[in-house]
Amino acid sequence: NSASVDHGAATTNGGVGVLHVPAIAGAAPSVVVKIQHSTNNSTWADLITFAAAVAATKQRIEVAAGTTVNRWLREVHTFGGTTTSITHNVAFARR
Repeated sequence: NSASVDHGAATTNGGVGVLHVPAIAGAAPSVVVKIQHSTNNSTWADLITFAAAVAATKQRIEVAAGTTVNRWLREVHTFGGTTTSITHNVAFARR
């Protein structure tokens, strides 16, 4: 899971999240990736949940304009299967 990123302030214009998984391996591998946001860098809420990746994938999810995106963002992921490993990149752009 990633360290948090401080964006200085909340915004209300939504944004876009992108997940790129070029490689995933293991016995029945899967991973669920989320982008979470926080007002205080302590209590987190899901902002985006990408569909479970079981193979190489690219996903893009929009957060609607008018939606509050809190000051702090981080990426979290949960593995399924056995000995799952992934190569991945997650990005979020505010509007």
